[in-house]
Amino acid sequence: VIGVIDAKSRAALCLSRKNLDGTLSKQTEKIYKKLVGVVGSVYAGIDFPDEDLETLDGEGMASGIEEIIADLKKLRDSYKAGHAVCEGIPAVICGKPNTGKSTILNLLCGSERAIVTDIAGTTRDIISESVVLGDVTLHLSDTAGIRETADAIERIGVSRSKSELEKCELALAVFDSSVPYDSEDAAVLDAVRSARESGACVVCILNKSDLDGRFDETKLKDFEHIIRISATSGGAKDTISEKINSLFVGGDIINSSDAVITNARQYASVCRALDFCISARAALENFGTDIAGSELERAMSELSELDGREVGIDVVNEIFGKFCVGK
Repeated sequence: VIGVIDAKSRAALCLSRKNLDGTLSKQTEKIYKKLVGVVGSVYAGIDFPDEDLETLDGEGMASGIEEIIADLKKLRDSYKAGHAVCEGIPAVICGKPNTGKSTILNLLCGSERAIVTDIAGTTRDIISESVVLGDVTLHLSDTAGIRETADAIERIGVSRSKSELEKCELALAVFDSSVPYDSEDAAVLDAVRSARESGACVVCILNKSDLDGRFDETKLKDFEHIIRISATSGGAKDTISEKINSLFVGGDIINSSDAVITNARQYASVCRALDFCISARAALENFGTDIAGSELERAMSELSELDGREVGIDVVNEIFGKFCVGK
């Protein structure tokens, strides 16, 4: 419900409505039932060894665990899109002075949010704004130009720029394609490489593409995502939006029937459940079914966090509902 209330875009509203209607709960229900089936079989064999029960053997249990792991991975991976749509991505516009960073911020915001001049170092502090681009929400920060400077205030701004890069999930690195590559551009690349190593996605934007190109693009050879725009001409916003949406959302997330995780709490529960299933797989290979069953039961507990199930009762019901024991 809170997702529907807080939705800032049509895509966020649609995803939240789908989850409110039960799309996510139905998918977790399927995975949970598979877990119950495997765990119930393990415990039935342990608790009733003298009964002639058709429980899963090691191979059958291994196959079941692999299927559950694949389902959980798919659900976990959906968070990239769900997070981008519903929670929003911390994003930073960075580059050396006078590459057009503030112009791009204003372009994406659709308003004169930042002062734009031809004087280097105009932006000295972080300017933040939330914008919706296609299906994706960006928590966007325009930063001071990265360079060496004797100005004490500008140095603080540069330090804050680097700090923002350390926390972001998306870095829009802006370069002026009309001037030669220099040491300040090199410093920007070093900064975004560090951000990439920390998990951020980096998009290199070659701005001022309407002017004669003098920038050495071979310096960007280790970056996969490069776009060319003129921030002052038509089509630039669409180009940036299409690139970002392709990286974080991909296909038609609104009309897809697949379940999508939309918040960090759900993501954490699914990740922990997946870790326990992977641990169960290793336990099955090295120690047998007992410990593997215990790990799978812990995975059930994590999934139960999503809708408040009673794990112990579900396992007992599975044993007595599926296996003929105690008669």
